[in-house]
Amino acid sequence: AKKEPKKVKEPKMEEEDDKEEAIPDYFKAMEDNIMVLEKAVELNDKNLIRRLWRKNTNLRKNMSLLDFQDVLMVYVPADCPSRKVMLNSLDAAQKEEMDTGGDRKDRSGEAKKTEISLEVECYLHLFIVSRLMGMKPMRTKEALESSRLIVERASSENRRSLDSFVSKGWHWYARCNELLGKAKDIRPELIAAHRTACLRLNEMGQSVLTNLILRSYTEDNLITQAMTFASKTTFPESASNNQQVRNLYYMGKAHAIQADYSKANDCLIRAIRKAPTNTGLGFRVHVYKLAVVAQ
Repeated sequence: AKKEPKKVKEPKMEEEDDKEEAIPDYFKAMEDNIMVLEKAVELNDKNLIRRLWRKNTNLRKNMSLLDFQDVLMVYVPADCPSRKVMLNSLDAAQKEEMDTGGDRKDRSGEAKKTEISLEVECYLHLFIVSRLMGMKPMRTKEALESSRLIVERASSENRRSLDSFVSKGWHWYARCNELLGKAKDIRPELIAAHRTACLRLNEMGQSVLTNLILRSYTEDNLITQAMTFASKTTFPESASNNQQVRNLYYMGKAHAIQADYSKANDCLIRAIRKAPTNTGLGFRVHVYKLAVVAQ
């Protein structure tokens, strides 16, 4: 009997109606973040705000600026003091990125908000600053104007829910001034802000401002002033791991310049152990080099 030839299975053709990959709706994601922030403010829950910042990384990297402009038009009322600066900074960012926005939904029918909380206002403004500073070349002047306004607005009220916004605002404000060669000019502002943070029991602000002041002194080789400042302040135990690492590095650097190599080595070794291993390679290499010198 003749053997029947084996049937060759034809490869299955992809059907035309197969579902395509869903395009992320970053407008909706930003709305969800704003809802989480409003809930955190209502409950005075710092952990919710920390989670919000972790979720914000993906949005900051991938969200279209045109989509973000839609968010501003919906959530920021016309009478908001920051609205004009936000839109001007966003225009500068859009010109630099040549953002087309891709397939965008029409948001013209969205109901406009008539009120905005100070936390949401600062959150949206910080998003713009981070995008401006992430560009090549960086839009430092626009970011400086925005970060100055964030500091002013976030510092206008004493609420624990604003602590993270105050600290991030000062971080960007100091960074912009440093890049523009004006770091020493804002040192009195940083010291005054640190005093205010202490009076308001803002530990997050204290840790960030302490490190900014130490950086300002050590960059200008004002080691005596740096050590005097450090001796008269107490670094908060509740500071984030990144801020603790920075503080140990600046103290280690100051001790090394003063030839107190034992204390310098102790601080630098602790900084190396605490430093995250998945990021900041350049920083870790620099600390290792300084630690070798101190040893």
